[in-house]
Amino acid sequence: MRFDPFSCSFWLCAATAGLVAAALMAGCDGQIPVGETVAAASVPTLSFNADWTVTASAPLQGGGSAVLHYAPERLPQCRTVYHGGPAWGITANWAADGGFARSTAVVQFIGGANVPVDAPISIPFGKDLALWFHNTDVGGCSTWDSNYGRDFHFAIQAPPEPVLHFRGNFTQDGSAHAGADFLVDYDLIRASQCRGQSNGYQAWEITAHARFSDGTTQDRAVTRVVGMNSRDAAPARFSAPGAAKSVELWFENTDVYGCHAWDSNYGSNYRFSL
Repeated sequence: MRFDPFSCSFWLCAATAGLVAAALMAGCDGQIPVGETVAAASVPTLSFNADWTVTASAPLQGGGSAVLHYAPERLPQCRTVYHGGPAWGITANWAADGGFARSTAVVQFIGGANVPVDAPISIPFGKDLALWFHNTDVGGCSTWDSNYGRDFHFAIQAPPEPVLHFRGNFTQDGSAHAGADFLVDYDLIRASQCRGQSNGYQAWEITAHARFSDGTTQDRAVTRVVGMNSRDAAPARFSAPGAAKSVELWFENTDVYGCHAWDSNYGSNYRFSL
């Protein structure tokens, strides 16, 4: 069964968005048509327009980013006002290949009103990205924009680099090669203990540590801040030395309150040949 996250708070303030992160460390049965004139290096925009058209400005790549542009006119039903202010919200939800679903707000409280905001999202690794939208208010109204329950679907392209996947079921697969870059795709559910928040913002991080057989080491974050108050998985890029024959990896989960946890194959680390 797919997990549908609950709606975000009705009142949102972005004045300090990202401060905690900076302080820490850092459709239809077919798929949506893709524009042909946008440069490949640009971040794709997925537009859900008021006239019910849906478009993608460029192809999606696993481990990359996209921006959601959503017209609230598509979901006009839930609009309760409380103490003179809007007491409703709309969230975007997305998942790859039927996996774990994530969510983010696509409207924001600004100047006494809820207004649409372009929401950045992380693209999971996989083949098919499903997107759907949920409108709720404080009075209990709940409506969906989900292509009549079928969701909106976009193809996901594989990145050009090899990828080592650390999946949520605690299996590992993929490949890497000496003398070349590779990506580490880490499912955050594997290290879920340290999830401290500060002033309403997620104040935690997961770091991948790599040690190569030539003795060199590299450390990279496997999360990034998305939207106003979300921390999501982000592929970590490593450069394998040409002289290395193997690499071992382990993961460190920390938060601002001193919580500390490891995913290290019970201290043996995860080893891959290069």
